[in-house]
Parts: sequence; C-alpha cells; structure tokens
Amino acid sequence: MMDALVRSPSVTDTMAQPTPLEASLGALIMAFHKHAGSEDAKTLSKKELINLIKEELPNITGKGGPDVGELMTMLDHDGDGAVDFKEYITLIESLACMCNCFLEGKLYLLSAFYSVLH
Repeated sequence: MMDALVRSPSVTDTMAQPTPLEASLGALIMAFHKHAGSEDAKTLSKKELINLIKEELPNITGKGGPDVGELMTMLDHDGDGAVDFKEYITLIESLACMCNCFLEGKLYLLSAFYSVLH
C-alpha cells in the first residue's frame, strides 16, 4: 500500500526532493508496514516486532537485543497483544530520546575537553 503511494506519479511528480527529515519520517513508516501484516496489517505481533528490531535497529539495540516480552508489555498500551503504529512510535520516540541524551553527553564532554585545550 505504502509502496503504491510512494510510486504514484500524481504524488511523486508534484513533490520536490524530500528533506532528510521527511525521508526519515518515510523510513519510519515504511519500516512499520514492511514488518506488520502477517497477522494484522495494522499491527506488529511479538514475532514481527522482534524481526523489526533485528533488521531495522541492530546497531542501536545491540547484539542481544532487548527483552521483547518486557518491551511488548511497555509498548502495548491497550493490552491487545500487538503493537499498533502509535505504540511503535512510542518505541521510536524513546530510542530517539536515548540517542539524544547519549549525544548530548558526548558533545558536553567534547566541548569541555576543547575548552581545556584552548
């Protein structure tokens, strides 16, 4: 469905080249829909969430990966046993915040080191 929308001449002919942020939003949406669907096209089952994390986030989540059972419990706000798009975005938001905190710490240390040198 999303591939058809992206390839639609009426949509793509009138659009300028996407900005990096727009491309990132598209990648987030496409990743969800790529992995959702074997049971319900609008949700990720536990197995689908595991596959998404392994394939799309290997460098962020590490080799062992998170405890997916615990992650499902945290993300599955409505308790239906699946992760819908809003719940998936909660995961992405959390990861973005953690990465930002990590980078802010690194930037702070780098600026402190630089100020000592100069």
